[in-house]
Amino acid sequence: MRLPTLSGVAVALAGLDIAAQAQGPVSPPLPQSPPLEFAGSTFDVTGAGVLELGDLDAVLTPFRARFANGQATLAVEVTVDPAGAVTDCSTQGPDRLDRAGQALCAHALAHGRFMQNPILLLDYTAATYHLTIRSSRNRPAPDAPVFLTETAFPYEGRFIRFGSFTIPQESERLTLADVRMRVMDYPLVALRNDIEARVEVLLTFNEAGEVAACRPLTSSNTPRMAYETCFAARRTTRLTRPPDARPFAYATRWMLAD
Repeated sequence: MRLPTLSGVAVALAGLDIAAQAQGPVSPPLPQSPPLEFAGSTFDVTGAGVLELGDLDAVLTPFRARFANGQATLAVEVTVDPAGAVTDCSTQGPDRLDRAGQALCAHALAHGRFMQNPILLLDYTAATYHLTIRSSRNRPAPDAPVFLTETAFPYEGRFIRFGSFTIPQESERLTLADVRMRVMDYPLVALRNDIEARVEVLLTFNEAGEVAACRPLTSSNTPRMAYETCFAARRTTRLTRPPDARPFAYATRWMLAD
């Protein structure tokens, strides 16, 4: 695992180069692939909330031996609607896990529910959510689950644009002088997976000056980094003189040392 060069460089979009250089050295821009537009039914919300599938042990325990003591994994993709209902499900894995996948999807369609983090402003009519399921390698502790879930970073290597939302003009939004920002810790799950990205988001604040909502705008690598940036911003950003209804747009470059 590589280490972060900075804990996250948060800078106002209007003065990116000057503000970034004032906070520390900046590496060359990350390479960008052609943007993928996220809107409507082209969306992924892995990491944007919690996918609740209920008691996986009750569904998958009959197939535990086929997971080969945690060595075999089942990749799961579900589709959710704006209300959080699971409307479709598919799995990938070794042939011996086909029946486990069928049982899991039947359960997900009947009982699955996605709960989006309320801070995020996302515009979709349908979205995918990706996770991987494996069994524990050893006998689990009492009351610990036998089957474990992991989420990663879908669309890794893709540049994501979240719809065609237009950033307000500079005169209609907050500047760096209007906010207090602590250094953001590198998202732990991204650090573990060596994920880098440059992200742009738009924040709005409540009457107490706390982050009330965050709209992802772009991510140079996987949409999940935009969600992680929103969560970090909620913990570290406050208005200097609340209340103020204007939004605050900024960019964050998450980079790791070699």
